[in-house]
Amino acid sequence: MSRFKKGQLLLWGLLFFWAVVVVDCQKEHQSEPKSVPRAEAGDSSWVRLNFSLTVDKNTYLYSDYGEPPQLAIWLEYPDGKFYKTVFVTHRVGANDWVGKVDCPVALPIWESWQFGKKRRPDETQKIRAVTGATPKGGIFRPDIQVPPGSRWRYFVEVNVSGDFNDAFPYGSKEGAPDDVGNGQPSLVYSGEIVAEPGQKNSPKLLGFTDQFSPVDTLRTNFKKITTAKKLLSKIVVEILRD
Repeated sequence: MSRFKKGQLLLWGLLFFWAVVVVDCQKEHQSEPKSVPRAEAGDSSWVRLNFSLTVDKNTYLYSDYGEPPQLAIWLEYPDGKFYKTVFVTHRVGANDWVGKVDCPVALPIWESWQFGKKRRPDETQKIRAVTGATPKGGIFRPDIQVPPGSRWRYFVEVNVSGDFNDAFPYGSKEGAPDDVGNGQPSLVYSGEIVAEPGQKNSPKLLGFTDQFSPVDTLRTNFKKITTAKKLLSKIVVEILRD
């Protein structure tokens, strides 16, 4: 075979190789979702991820302010790439503290997910659509449609203002007062579930945040936490047929 023909074969081989690479890259790019999937109207194949939270009214009534807790629930893909808020109380979601003490550290972990750079939000999500009144007691049941068979990690963050104790007093060790009246900081619960009807579990307590700073890390010395652990007396997460 002449050198010319060998050169042609080599050239065609290189062109074929790059064509395969380009097509594979395009497929990979196209397969990456731009948002959390959502059900189309009339699609009965989807299932419902239901949260059942029991809010202990007596616990928050005995705090200094007697106000219901702030609460956020959100989902995250197992790879941690996307998240979607299921529910957040209006004051935190809309940053509306009119008539109340502004509490920037009410739900710092949810705010880190929502407004930070660690995750990309679901592009279909509008926070106003998932905000609601603070649950004042009893069983609270927010839910969301999800694709059958999908896997999720879910989070629940809860906090009530003015629930001071010895570890989280009104003033810091340096003598600075807790101007926002946070008291014991927010608690974060988490669990994982597969979207198959009949699946049910309860989350574990991951940790708590900081009393004063809107940080996005968790601490786990639960001996410091007293009444805050009683705010949600029961959390059950289950998958129901839509």
